[in-house]
Amino acid sequence: MSHAFDLNAAAAREEAREAQLREFYENGEVEKGTHVRVVKGRKVPVGTTGRVFWLGTDKWNGGLRIGFSDDNDGEAQWTAASNVVVVVTDKGDDESWSEYHDRKEAEAAEAEARRVERFDEVVVKAEPEFVGKVFWVNYDGSRMGVARKGARRVRNAQGQLRNKDEDVRWVNADEVCKVEFYEPELAEVEPEEADEAPEDEFEDDDFACF
Repeated sequence: MSHAFDLNAAAAREEAREAQLREFYENGEVEKGTHVRVVKGRKVPVGTTGRVFWLGTDKWNGGLRIGFSDDNDGEAQWTAASNVVVVVTDKGDDESWSEYHDRKEAEAAEAEARRVERFDEVVVKAEPEFVGKVFWVNYDGSRMGVARKGARRVRNAQGQLRNKDEDVRWVNADEVCKVEFYEPELAEVEPEEADEAPEDEFEDDDFACF
């Protein structure tokens, strides 16, 4: 009896955790690109789904409003962000919410590890031979300057040490990769053509009937 009770209690705890995680993701932050479903409100039918393309402030109460493209007809719909929930589109049907949560956390951790910051050593993807250190990053991390590793610095007219232009690359964040994560693309090797079998040389006599 005790064993059965323990199993039931464990199953109840797991079910509660699954429900909690589902609610956590469905109540996630609504932002541009998020897929949403309307769950309340009067103007947009409940159940309508679409992808958010606009965020703004309600001029009457200061709340967040959204505009989204209706999945059915592509028409723009407008409603309060509080009227929608996030639709999780990257969860497999056979994946539990606990498994989904663990996967999202692992993906977030890897993305954080790969994020390039100032002073990181990187490879410029378009020029794999250009390896250098990030010396400047803009406010949102989308643009950066990379100085070639080992390049000699020279003084400018003001006497400041600067890298030569040919030893600097100005790139977008997705155009570089941390050295430890860089995996060179292997060129496709054309399969070798099989040697053609030499044509048999038949003599007329080979086809003679006996």
